[in-house]
Amino acid sequence: MAEKTEQKAEHPKKITVVGAGVSGCEAAVTAAQKGHKVTVYEKSGKIGGQWLLAAVPPAKQDFTTLVTWLEHRMDQLGVEVKLNTEYTAQMALEEQPDQIVIATGSREKMLPLPGLDGENVFLAQDILSGRKTLTGKNVVVIGGGSVGVETAAHVAQDFKHVSILEVRDGISLDGEYSNNYFLFKILDEFKVDVHTKAYFQKFENGTVTYKYKDKDYEIDDVSDIIVAVGSASNQDLYHELKDTGIETVLTGDAKDVKQGIKNIEESYYLGWSL
Repeated sequence: MAEKTEQKAEHPKKITVVGAGVSGCEAAVTAAQKGHKVTVYEKSGKIGGQWLLAAVPPAKQDFTTLVTWLEHRMDQLGVEVKLNTEYTAQMALEEQPDQIVIATGSREKMLPLPGLDGENVFLAQDILSGRKTLTGKNVVVIGGGSVGVETAAHVAQDFKHVSILEVRDGISLDGEYSNNYFLFKILDEFKVDVHTKAYFQKFENGTVTYKYKDKDYEIDDVSDIIVAVGSASNQDLYHELKDTGIETVLTGDAKDVKQGIKNIEESYYLGWSL
């Protein structure tokens, strides 16, 4: 099966990959291994995308090694990487690649609930990336999935008091066991308050109100809120390219939001199928 999958292309193509997260880079590496001429466009100034953010929380710093390896392999294989370049439908029409791989990732969701439009309300990626800074020492994280828990642990280690609100009956239910083990130790060490089956209601005058078993509870003197309630695929460019007549495919979170390792596997096989 592997031998058939990894056959060289009889007729090398001109492939454009949009997005230099790990999904886009993996697709670029395998497509280049197959013999295609590959160019990667990335609107930011570095490759890695959200995988770099995944390396910020405690016990995950080794994640950066994958980005280093992908960068090395693309350089070895002659993949051209254009940073600080936002790819557009007009560029596609001018360059006329044979195929375009859309690996534009996902966008975090914001809850349309009272009080979450203030300057002290952040998305998890804003904090993990360092793009924004918390204003105080009493933080509420809305969302106790793996990203929310990782962000809470990261913030707690900066000697801030953190509370997690999660609607399910447990936290980081989507996280890996080994990662959860270390994260839960940090939550315990830094006395992070965890509220499960807790439904955020509003944030007003420094007070967070949440509902638990049909009763309202309050957390007072809250300085900041971090929202970590999942992401949605970013397919804007994919839809813009539909009218160009150029064959375009989605991969990674841009196709459907899932764990990073599944995105890498998907992009590996996509690269060899081009």
